[in-house]
Parts: sequence; C-alpha cells; structure tokens
Amino acid sequence: MSNRLLHREVIPMKNILWMVALLAFALSIPAQAQEQVTIKQIVENPGKYSDQSVSVSGVVDEHVESSSGSNSTMNYMLRGDTGETLRVRTTDAPPAVTAQVQVTGVVSISPFNQSAFIDEDSREVVSGGSAQSSGQGGVSEELKPGIGFWPIFGLTLLGFAIIAVVGYSIYSSSEEKAKKAADEARKRQEEELKRAASGLNSTDFTATEMGDDEGDAEQRIKSSSSSSGSGSGGPATLKFKAPPKTMKFIPGKLVVAAGPDQGKEFRIAGHPTPEGNVVTMGRAEVEGERAFAHIQLGDTYRTVSRMQAEIVQKDQDIYLKNKSTTNPTMVNGEPVEAEKMVELDDGDMIRMGEMMLRYERD
Repeated sequence: MSNRLLHREVIPMKNILWMVALLAFALSIPAQAQEQVTIKQIVENPGKYSDQSVSVSGVVDEHVESSSGSNSTMNYMLRGDTGETLRVRTTDAPPAVTAQVQVTGVVSISPFNQSAFIDEDSREVVSGGSAQSSGQGGVSEELKPGIGFWPIFGLTLLGFAIIAVVGYSIYSSSEEKAKKAADEARKRQEEELKRAASGLNSTDFTATEMGDDEGDAEQRIKSSSSSSGSGSGGPATLKFKAPPKTMKFIPGKLVVAAGPDQGKEFRIAGHPTPEGNVVTMGRAEVEGERAFAHIQLGDTYRTVSRMQAEIVQKDQDIYLKNKSTTNPTMVNGEPVEAEKMVELDDGDMIRMGEMMLRYERD
C-alpha cells in the first residue's frame, strides 16, 4: 500500500473519531447539567428552578395522600437541613419516614398554591427508616440509580472515543517511524549504487574487512577464451566458456555496472540440476562438463569468494543464491543470507564484494 493511499484511508478515520468524541460529549451533557441544590433554595425561589432537573437530599418527614385519590401517585414531604420541606410526587411506594434519601427529578409549580414540588425520576435511600410497601402486593422499595441511561451511555461512548483517539495517535506514530525507516533505507541504497557506479567500490570492501578466503592472488583473467559473443569487446576481468550447442542460454543477460568493464554485457547458460539450471560465480576455476556454467572472476575482485553465488533458472523464473559465508552478496542493496535465494527482476542490481552486475530481462 502506498503512503498516498494510506493517507487517504487514515484521514476519514480521524474525522470519524472526532465525530464520535463530539457525540459522546453531547450525550454526556445531561449528566453534567443536573444541578445539586438544597430544599431551601427551591422553596425560596421556585421560579428559578421550574422545569429543571435537580438532585436534592433530605429526611422523609411524612407521607401525604394524593388529592386526586389515585393509588398510582403518592406524595411524601422531604425536610432539608434548615427545616424547609418540599413535596415529592412519586409513582412508587414512598420511602420510610425518617429515611435519609437522595431524590432526582424535575421541579414543577403547583397551579393551586404556587408552591414547588418535585416529580421523582429516581431515588436512593442513603440511611435510616425501613422499606415501605406499595399496593396490595407489599413489594419492598429498591434503590434506584441517580443517573439515567443516556448520560451513562454518553460517558461510556466518550471513554471509547478517548481510547480510539489514543490508539490512533500511537498507530500514526508507528506508521511515521516505519515510513522514515523505509526512506532512510532507500537513500542508503541509492548512495550505494552511486558509489559503485563511480568506481568507489574498493573503499567500501577490502580483502582484510571481508575475509578473503584465498591467500594468493590469481593471475588476471582475460576474456580471450570467452565465447559470450562479445569477442574482443567482452569483459576483461571475467572468464567463462561456450556452452554445448544443445544448451540454451538463461533468459536475460548480465551487464557489468561498475569497474573497468562497466557497460559490457554477456549471456550465460546453466548446468541442469534437480534444483534447476545453475550457473556458479566466484574466483574458483571450474573444469569439466560444468565449466560452461561457471563465471570466473579475476583478481580485480579480491573480495569475492571462490564460490560466491549461483544464478538458478526454474522454468522462466530467475533466482540468485548466496553461497558465501564470508563475503557479502546483495540484491538492490539488501544482503542475501547464505544458502538463501531471492528472485531476480529486470533491472535488479547484484553486488558481490567489489563486483557489481545488473540483470536485464529480454
């Protein structure tokens, strides 16, 4: 996935998270808007609190019969700390006399005497008194929560939104770090290829640093016996023999990308094996029936092992296999582990010590 596509996907997600957070905040407002007041404040200024949801506490002073005679609505008087009383209308069994209760409800004004009363929404018995029964069934009063469903739902949603925003921030930070690391790796690879193309390879890899596995330098290998088809214009530091007429060349060609033979190209043929058609590369000299399937590198490339790597053809796919445990084999700047294979595509850069080749597919 490209960075541009990732950006298009993340931005809408961020907007959605902000919308959820705002919705949760809006739903939590009722819980915040519920005002804790005293009975004295409501009694002295009923108009101020009319039609507002409030929460008051007090002691149940007495039960009051409903003026309408309805059994579905009951009343009780709640006395505050300073002695003022306030009528509470409820559809449940009223709490016991002398019970300390916390009542939540909406303040209304009586049309008969213009006094304030509370339509009870919820009630919590704090202490004292015994549970009262209502109706004929004698069901005991249960404690009710002081906050309604929607405020609780809003606060819960707000919590999830906060967790989501924090998770998104962590995710964005990790994505930014991964992108930065990928950019740095790409820049290092580009610099490596530029140094190789400008002939600075020898400053990166020396025989001492890379553990040259051959003590004495071989004689410089010329391409006079090469049958790559390039004639006298072939690579001067490589040696390989002509394959039998019955053998086919491996698809594509190799081009020397750096050094004295920069720009020269050649084709190769592999020796049939159960693994595929194999071409070996290194400073060793191979004789016999496999000599045509070996690219011998001269002493110009002292940081290349005797058996450095293999090019393997499996059907129409081409792979590079690292055979050296002392000298590096790289594809596009990435090291290839010993005895591991990577597939080659058109334009891939192969580096073996100071040797730099480019694979080009026909």
